[in-house]
Amino acid sequence: MSFPSSPSSGQVAIVNNIAYQYTAATNSWQRYVTGINYGGNITAGALTTTTGLFWANGTPYLNYSNSNVASYLPSYSGALNPLSLNVGGTSTLGGSINFNATGYQINNFNNRPMLLQTGGVLQVIQTVLNTTTSVAPNGTATAVSGMSATITPTSTSSQILIIMQLMYGSSGTTYGGYIARNGTPIGLGAAGSGQQLVSFGMAFTSDSNQSNTFVYSYLDTPAGAGTTLTYQLYVNNDNTNAVYINRSVSDSASSTGKRGISTITLLEIAR
Repeated sequence: MSFPSSPSSGQVAIVNNIAYQYTAATNSWQRYVTGINYGGNITAGALTTTTGLFWANGTPYLNYSNSNVASYLPSYSGALNPLSLNVGGTSTLGGSINFNATGYQINNFNNRPMLLQTGGVLQVIQTVLNTTTSVAPNGTATAVSGMSATITPTSTSSQILIIMQLMYGSSGTTYGGYIARNGTPIGLGAAGSGQQLVSFGMAFTSDSNQSNTFVYSYLDTPAGAGTTLTYQLYVNNDNTNAVYINRSVSDSASSTGKRGISTITLLEIAR
C-alpha cells in the first residue's frame, strides 16, 4: 500500500502494517499514532483502553467502540492514564496490555506480566531489628518481639521465600526455632518421640562475651492472593535460660561485647 496522494493534515495511513500520520506544515508522514510513539511495528493480540486510542493488528481505532475492543480482548480493563510506548523494532505481543488508574501492565501469551514469569520476584518486604531483646521459653515456643514481617501476595499462585538472619547469644542451653505463618508453624521437622519440633537448631556459646549469627531460608506456598500474611520467628528450649537477640549473654560494656542486627526478608516469587 502506498501513501495517499492528497492527504489532509492529521490523516493516518497504514503502509506495510506501520501507521503514519501526515503533517501539512512539514508536508511529511511520520511514524506516529496518538498515545503511542514507536520505531517499529507492534502486533497486539489483545489491547484495550477506556479512553484515547485502541490499536490492534496494525489498525488504529481513533474513535473505537466497545465492540471492536471486545473483539480483540476477552475482558475489559479499567481507566486509562496516558501511555507512551517506545519500541525500537518489531514487537509481537501475544497477550494483552491492561490499563488501570495507576499505570499499565503488558501481559504475555500466558496472561502473566512480562519479565515476571516463573521465578520472578514480584515484591520484597524486609524487617530489620537493631535493638536487643530476650526470651526464656522453658518448653513453650515463644515469639521473638520485632522478628516478624508482613506481606500481601499479588497472585494466588505465588510462593513466599523467607530469608532470616539472626544474631543471638545463649549459654548453658540449646535453642531451636521456626517461622509461623499467621500463627501456624511451617517447615517443621518430622514428628518423633517427644522431641521439640523446630526448623533449625541454635548452638550456644561457651564464652558469654560471644554471640552467634545464622541464616535460615524457606520457600513457603500459601494459598490465595490479597490475604495478609505475617511471618513470625518463634524459639524454644527446655529450661529458663534466656536467649539474647542482637547481643551476647553478658553484653559487656566494653570492646569484648558485641551488638548487631537481625533481619527477616520476604520475597513474593511468581510461579
